[in-house]
Amino acid sequence: MRVFLFLIGLIITDSALSMDKFGKTFEIKNKISADDAIKSYESIKGKEVQVLGVVEKVCVKKGCWMTLSGTNKPIRVTFKDYGFFVPSSLQGKDVVLNGQIFEKVENIDLQKHYLEDQGATKEQISKVTEDKKTYHFVATGVQAI
Repeated sequence: MRVFLFLIGLIITDSALSMDKFGKTFEIKNKISADDAIKSYESIKGKEVQVLGVVEKVCVKKGCWMTLSGTNKPIRVTFKDYGFFVPSSLQGKDVVLNGQIFEKVENIDLQKHYLEDQGATKEQISKVTEDKKTYHFVATGVQAI
């Protein structure tokens, strides 16, 4: 009976731990803030880095993207090859992302698509009238901390 309870405890503990990790597992080391990633963009673009940030929004349809808050410029996070998704419960949590950051121009249609994904109103969506330069982070892994 003790062995059975021990094994149940391990399963529950392992499940609880894995709920905070998504995608490829990685060891957190040398993380930089989202603001520092933007400031040092030219020296880190295309390189694998770890970025610390707060999840502002998560796609309510599938969890296929999220944005980071607390930065001067927005960072949209997508997941490498759509290999994993994240739950909306990550909103407001600190996370460390492992992957690469890029500058990208979001055209009007893509911006509207993202607004639809987050449940924006038709009025909010209609306010998008021009392309917008943003930072995108393609994550291979995400860990809530």
